[in-house]
Amino acid sequence: MMVTRSDGVASLPSRALGAVVDTLILAPLVVPVNLLVRPTWFAFVIVTAVGCAYQIPQIAIWGLTPGCRAAGIQVTNRDKGRPGWTRAVVRWATPGVVSNGYRLFAPGRVGVLAGIVVVVVLYAPALFDSRRRAVIDRVAGTVVVERRASVCDGP
Repeated sequence: MMVTRSDGVASLPSRALGAVVDTLILAPLVVPVNLLVRPTWFAFVIVTAVGCAYQIPQIAIWGLTPGCRAAGIQVTNRDKGRPGWTRAVVRWATPGVVSNGYRLFAPGRVGVLAGIVVVVVLYAPALFDSRRRAVIDRVAGTVVVERRASVCDGP
């Protein structure tokens, strides 16, 4: 059971659950690439393309991924409508490129640590924002809401 807020904004545990489910869906595709594909920059290109193909169309069209559906949440624009393509691209690119790009410049343990720091910096503001917006939501102009509070129709 997820924590429910009276304003319809998705709780942080709900958002975390959605991210975990999406990560588990993508892991069988991206982990082997990261382990087996060389040079590192080519693995980065493949992983980035997979993440892009998974996230952007689903968020742009329906405002949700399978992880969002499992968590009962949905990404909307500020007016609780569909995010659209521009918002979906910006929302994906903010953490997608930034948190993965560290591997090109800082491989190994330093790169992992850099990636963790980037993720914390991108998502920590959601702890203090009244609408639970992370940096990606602020940059893209999106809000994550409980699905029943949204006017978007998912598949």
